[in-house]
Amino acid sequence: SSGINAEYGGVDKVLSAARYMIACQIAAEPSVRAAVRSTYYDRALLSITPTASGIKEIDDNHPYAKFKFIKDKPVKELAGDEFLRMWGAQQEGYVKLSLSIHDTGAKDSFLEEI
Repeated sequence: SSGINAEYGGVDKVLSAARYMIACQIAAEPSVRAAVRSTYYDRALLSITPTASGIKEIDDNHPYAKFKFIKDKPVKELAGDEFLRMWGAQQEGYVKLSLSIHDTGAKDSFLEEI
């Protein structure tokens, strides 16, 4: 125990490093990555709020008018190049995009689903 404390900075740091190594190995597994990607895609929600510039510049005739305000739109409902146009609006400083995960209310349901 004293060797671990002196050489590696304590038991907690060793356990933390071990957890990190295992997480990296698990995350590198193609089947785990596919499961996480699929679950995230099914449960991810997109919200968009306009910036001060967006409020001022985006009117009803603007190309970005369709998604000036969006709250909790399921990512799986995005079609065609819709996300790319939203991303472009963010890059131009008109809107701010944010992603969240739909919570079903069940404890640890996201991890269990994966």
